[in-house]
Formats: sequence, C-alpha cells, structure tokens
Amino acid sequence: MYSFRGHNDGATPVAGLTVVDGKLYGTTNRGGGLKGYGTVFEISTSGTETVIHRFNGKDGEYPAAGLIYVKGTLYGTTFEGGDSSNCCGTVFSMSLSGDERVLYHFKGKGIYDEYGYAPEGSVIYVNGKLYGTASGGAKEYGVVFEVSMSGQERVLYSFKGFPKDGTYPYAGLVALGGKLYGTTYEGGRTGECDYSGCGTVFEVSPASGEERVVYVFRKQSSGDDPLAGLIVVGGVLYGVATEGGYLKDYCAPHGCGTIFKLTTSGNETTLYTFRGSGDGAEPEADLLVSGGTLYGTTYIGGANSFGTVFQISP
Repeated sequence: MYSFRGHNDGATPVAGLTVVDGKLYGTTNRGGGLKGYGTVFEISTSGTETVIHRFNGKDGEYPAAGLIYVKGTLYGTTFEGGDSSNCCGTVFSMSLSGDERVLYHFKGKGIYDEYGYAPEGSVIYVNGKLYGTASGGAKEYGVVFEVSMSGQERVLYSFKGFPKDGTYPYAGLVALGGKLYGTTYEGGRTGECDYSGCGTVFEVSPASGEERVVYVFRKQSSGDDPLAGLIVVGGVLYGVATEGGYLKDYCAPHGCGTIFKLTTSGNETTLYTFRGSGDGAEPEADLLVSGGTLYGTTYIGGANSFGTVFQISP
C-alpha cells in the first residue's frame, strides 16, 4: 500500500494502525523532517499517505505506540519529548487534521520518577479518562497511570518488583469488569527465570489503585517475558509470552514463546507452544480477534527464519 521514504513522510513505524471512517491512522517512530522525531500519518486504502503531524520535541518525540480514536479525537503517547529539555514523554490528543495538544508531559527521572516516564504502550479510554503504563515509579519498576482530559495525571500504582510483584510493564492495558489488566515483562516468582522473574499478568482498580497479581508465568509450562499486551474475548484474557515453553533445539535455552488464555481469577491455559523452525518463535505483538479466530505474528522462526503470521482458535 505504501513504502516510507524515511524523511518528511516518516520512518520506522513500530506500532499498529487505527481505522477511522475508512482511513488508517498510525505513527512513525522516526522521520518527519530534519529533527526526525516521528510523525502521525493518515493513509487511504488506495495507498495515499498524508503526514498530519510532525513532532518537534516540545510536543513529543519518538512515538512507539499506536493511536486510539474516541469521540472524534485521536489519542496517543510519545516515548520522549514534551518540554524544552526534550525529556520523558507525553500523552497527547490530536484532531484528524493534525492539530495536536499535549495533555500531559512526564516529569522524568530523579526526584520526579514516581510520576513515571517514557511510555511505550498505547492508552485506553475508560469513563472519561485515559490509562496506560510507563517506566519509572518509586522503585523504577514501572507505573500504571491515569490522565484526565484536562491533563491531570495520577499514578494509580507503582510496581514493587520481584519476588511477588511484576516489573517493567511495556504494553498497554485492557478493561474488563471495571478493572484494568496488563502484563509485566519480568518480575513475579524467581527460580525458573533467575533473579528477574518470568513476568506477570496484573489487575489494577481505576478507582483505588489497588493492584493484584493475577498470574505469574512459569517458563517451561506457560511462558516467559510477555512483551505484548492482552485482548479480551468473551470475558477471558488472551495473550502471548515472547519466550518460554519449548526450550530445546531451535529455541534453546530461552524458549520460543506461547499463546495463553487466562481468567480473571488466575486460571491459565497454554493454548500453544511455539517450536521455532516451522511455526515461528518469539511473538512480540498483541493478538487480534476476527470472526472468532485469533491472529498474530512471531518475530523470528518459520520456514525461512524471518517470522510468521499465525491463526489459532480460542
């Protein structure tokens, strides 16, 4: 449909797309002019691309997440930028014509790191507010944050780390039953995954900020290092773990990754364990559900070792 040229039109799109009125909207992590701080673009289904915004630093830099569309407005995050020192990341709103407003810019490291910084995942909209995850926090293990439409930020939860809590929530959140759910890349029980832990699925209350670890991954049985977020199908959580599972041959010693489903009470079922050379390895992106089937990608593996697109029944 479109091949980026790497300068004014953007470069290195690392996130997914959002459909609005028959057009696709997305972000590029780089490009967009001399500063190369990234763009927001629109592309028609016939392949005509239009850059609707080029980031300049003060309004954000290097968006690593996709966009959401709520009541006529796009919302997203940038990994860095947001003030005169080009530090720490933003949550922004944008019209479909490209008028951008920084709702909140993260304060950064040091004495302010309890507020979080450098968001990598998308935000979600729940009851008039935006929710997401970022680095930082009281122990530098990451946070879950809330931002109002007027730009007021509140840290709902600051992760405490292993052995009981998770660390490093890189992906976005999903809402289910009045609670927020997400993954942490590491943390949880030690042992199988050395001192860092295998990762967790967590639950946070938007009202109180109370957190509960729903599930702790076990490297060989359920997976390790979930980098992607979750999706909800029929009241059940589905996701992928980037490593773990089958630990031999192509995938030794870390494992090729798994596909799992999980109830909110913590009952986990491993739907599939990747083997590498034939079916793929290291799934890093969120799953998609369409017509009752789950679809996804693996980063490497497959017949040519360059990754796969897969489908699986829930």
